[in-house]
Amino acid sequence: RPPRSTLFPYTTLFRSSIINPSVQLIRGSAYKTEQDIKSKIANYTTVILLANLAGKTGLAIAPVVSEICKESDKNLISFVIMPFKYEKDRIFNSGISLKRLRTDSKCTVVLDNDALLESNPDLNPRSCYNIADSAIMHVIASIKDSEIAPETNILATSKDNKQNLEESLKDALKMLYDSAPASRVKRSILYVSGGNNIPVGIINSVANLSRGILEKSNSQIDVAVNSAEEPKVVMLSSIQGMTKFDKYDPLGM
Repeated sequence: RPPRSTLFPYTTLFRSSIINPSVQLIRGSAYKTEQDIKSKIANYTTVILLANLAGKTGLAIAPVVSEICKESDKNLISFVIMPFKYEKDRIFNSGISLKRLRTDSKCTVVLDNDALLESNPDLNPRSCYNIADSAIMHVIASIKDSEIAPETNILATSKDNKQNLEESLKDALKMLYDSAPASRVKRSILYVSGGNNIPVGIINSVANLSRGILEKSNSQIDVAVNSAEEPKVVMLSSIQGMTKFDKYDPLGM
């Protein structure tokens, strides 16, 4: 691949004088720039797509980009953020877009804003966005060192000011189980932030605790340690079978 990445923000795709365009109109405009998108990804074998399916633009354009990547025979890794459940006007469309992304992608990583809010009801939306962005960047930074399963992967984490790793792990597990049953978790990677400053015994304790909780599903647990300042657990779990997001599209069920 070339030595540098190409950033192609959604805002370059859609310019119009129409106020508050619909998802369908934005998506139709995106298809008009198909050749431009193809030229941006032409020199790459792997494309990482970050899509906010809680927003209208992400809902509209992400499936277009994923379809073009598949047609261009690119390895696509998709990271998506799902909406809060009170955003009822976006739930259905987010389910449709996610389904198309999963079809086009080599693997898909999903972070559910609503599950994060459920496990931390004191958070405001802005804090949820910041935590979600941080968790996604943890995984993206580690792609060269660890393998992401080709199934749907659920990304779970906790807020930043937890007192210890055990509490952070419990929050991450709450978030995970809000998105998928424990029986469908097949493999989990624990990204332990601040690991270089945490005693090995504590890291081992967190790993053993997660293995004990997930043992009924025969889930494999791997641990990756990084040198971030704040101690925190980010959990990436591969899921086989249905998740709560499949129910977002009742007809698709």
